Amino acid sequence: MDILNAIICVSCIVLFVVLCIYSRRASRDVNTVTDFLSFGPDLTPEKLERTFEASNASFTTAFLSLFLFASYYGQLAFAVPIGFCVGIFFYVRIFLPRKFEALKTDKLYPLLVADAAKSPALKVFISMFIVLSLWLFTFAELQGFASVASSFAPISSGLWGGVVPIVLILAIAYYALAGGYRAVIATDILQIWIIRIGIVSVAILAIFHASNTGMEQLGKTVAGLKNPFGSIGLALLFCTETLIGFLFSQLLYYDNWQRLGAYCKASIKHRFDEDDSDENCQILIAEIQSSYNKGAIRLLLIYAVPIILGFSVLAGGSELSAATLVGGLQDAAGHMPIVGSLLLIVSVLMMASALMSTADTYCLGATHALVKGVFPQLLIDEEVKSEMRLGLVRVLTGVFLLSLIPVLLLEPHWETFFLYLFYSANGLVGPVMFAVLGRSLNSMACKLAILFGFAYPAVPYLGGGFAPLAPYPGIVPVLLSLILVGLTSKPKSSND
Repeated sequence: MDILNAIICVSCIVLFVVLCIYSRRASRDVNTVTDFLSFGPDLTPEKLERTFEASNASFTTAFLSLFLFASYYGQLAFAVPIGFCVGIFFYVRIFLPRKFEALKTDKLYPLLVADAAKSPALKVFISMFIVLSLWLFTFAELQGFASVASSFAPISSGLWGGVVPIVLILAIAYYALAGGYRAVIATDILQIWIIRIGIVSVAILAIFHASNTGMEQLGKTVAGLKNPFGSIGLALLFCTETLIGFLFSQLLYYDNWQRLGAYCKASIKHRFDEDDSDENCQILIAEIQSSYNKGAIRLLLIYAVPIILGFSVLAGGSELSAATLVGGLQDAAGHMPIVGSLLLIVSVLMMASALMSTADTYCLGATHALVKGVFPQLLIDEEVKSEMRLGLVRVLTGVFLLSLIPVLLLEPHWETFFLYLFYSANGLVGPVMFAVLGRSLNSMACKLAILFGFAYPAVPYLGGGFAPLAPYPGIVPVLLSLILVGLTSKPKSSND
C-alpha cells in the first residue's frame, strides 16, 4: 500500500493548497467576522440550507465516532443521526421562536447565555467556558484526524508515517492563517461537494465489498453483533444523548448562531425594508425551519457514510483502534486495487476538508468573540469584573481535573489528553440550554443534563464493552461537575 499512501498524502496536500488559494481570493473583500458571516446579496433560504448542511456535516469527530459505533454495535449506530435530526426539530420548533428577538441583534450568544445566569461569577464561567469548549473541540478534531492519517501511513511504513500527520496539521494551520475563517461561507459550499462525492464513493466501495464477501454473510455478521445492553434500550440511550447533544451544540458552536443572526438582519434590511414586524419575523422563522428540516434529511444521508464504512469492517465487539479499522478498509479496497484506492483517497479528502471547516472557524472565530465581544462587555460591570479571575480559575481547573482523572487512572497515554479534555468539556455544557430557557443552574433539570452528558458514554465501559466516545466511568465527573455547578450558582429560585 506504499503507492496508495503516497497518493493519499499528495492528494491531501494538493487539496489544502487549492483551498488556501480559494480562501485568499474569497476573503479579499472581507475584513470583519460580521462580513464573513454574511451571505452577501444572495439572501435565499437555499443558501442558508447549504451552509447549515456544510457546517453540521463536517465534524471529523462525529464521523470517526459513528465509524467506531457501526463497527462494534452495527445497526444501533443509526440511532445517533436519528437523535441528531430529532434535536433539529426541537431546536427550530421550540428554541428559535422563543429566542428570535435576541437573534435579530448583534449580541454574541455567549453573552446571551451569560445573561441567563443568576450571578456575576456564573456570567464569567459560562461565557468563558463556551469559548474554551470550542478550542477543545478543535484540538480533539486535530488529534482524531491525525490518528486516522497515521493509520493510512503507519510508522512501520517508514517516512510516510511521520510525514503525513505533520504535513496535514501544518497545512491546516497555514489555511487558517491564509484567511480561511473569513471565507467560511465560500469554502463550505466547496466542501459540501467534496462530502457529496465522498458519499457516492463510500457507497460504491460498500457495494463492491458486499459483492466480494456476500450480502448474506454480511447480514449474518450484522445480526450477530453482541449487545449485552439490549438493542432497544441502548438505541434509545444513544438517540436521547445525541438529541440533547445537538441542542447543546447549537449554542456551543459560534458560527451557526451568528450566521442565523446575519441572515435575519440582512433579510430585514434588504428584503423587508427595515420592517421587523411580527409577520416578517414569522416568515424568517418559517424559512429557517424549512432549511433546517431539509438539512436534517441530508444529514441522515451524510452521517450514513461512516456507518456504512463501519459495516464494511464489522469488527463485531473485538478490540478496535483507528489502525485496525483503516486496515479493514484497505483490505476491502484490495479486492479492486484501482477503484478501491481511488475511493479511499476521496474518503480521506472528505475527512480532511471537514476538519478544516471546523478548525479555522472555531479557533479564530471563538477567539474573536471572546476578545472583541464577550470580555469588553463583561468588564463594563464592576461586579462582574471582580469575579473574572475566579471564573477563569474555576473553568480551567474544573475541565483540567475532569480530563486528568481518566488519563491517570484508565488510559495513561498523554496523546489522548486533548480528546479527554473535549469529552469533559461537553459534559459540562449540559446546563447551558436550560439556563438560556430560564432554568436555574441549580435545578434538577440542569443536574440531570449533566448526568446524561457523562453517564451515557460510560455505560458500555462499566458493562465491560467498548466505549468509543468516552472510555471512562462517569460517576466521578458527574460528582465533580455537580459540585462545580453548586459552587458557582445561587440557590434554587422559587419559580423553578
